[in-house]
Amino acid sequence: LADELIAEPVEKVRRRYLQLALQSFNRKSKAGQLSLSMQYEYVLALEMDGQVDAAQAELNAIGRAHPEEKETIQLCHGEIYQRQSDWQKVYETLRPYLWKDQPELTPRLTLCEAQRRLRLLLPALYNARSTYEQFPESTQAKAMLADTLLLAHAPAEALFVLDQRSIRTFRDLEILRADALFATE
Repeated sequence: LADELIAEPVEKVRRRYLQLALQSFNRKSKAGQLSLSMQYEYVLALEMDGQVDAAQAELNAIGRAHPEEKETIQLCHGEIYQRQSDWQKVYETLRPYLWKDQPELTPRLTLCEAQRRLRLLLPALYNARSTYEQFPESTQAKAMLADTLLLAHAPAEALFVLDQRSIRTFRDLEILRADALFATE
């Protein structure tokens, strides 16, 4: 493999190995020899190859064969839509996660990003606030709330959120803090 990567453009080599993987996945899928985790990998490989409709169809087939995977499949659909930048479909797919008894961080953050991109600012604020309240230790939730507050022209409130003590910090929080300070002047 190393010799191939040196001799040929990396894109060409990756494409060839993706095609080999897809052929193997397809053959094993038709024979019913793919484990559940490998079926998800097959979906990812189809999407990587640009076969988004086939990937969605494969996800739906997994759902029919494994009804207990309904939530995971819904999240996978949302991830595919997100990578396609289809924010309307992300919103429609992940909206039920707002009312779950046991909230999950990643779908809530992705839903908030979809709401922001669709210019649904009030729902995005509600979602960002409730996500931060449910996950106060998450720097991602803190950053999403602060950034959404900045979008809503509430830099003082964004600063208040950013100044709350965190277990961890990361560079994006410092950039948001600088943006909020600049916006308050």
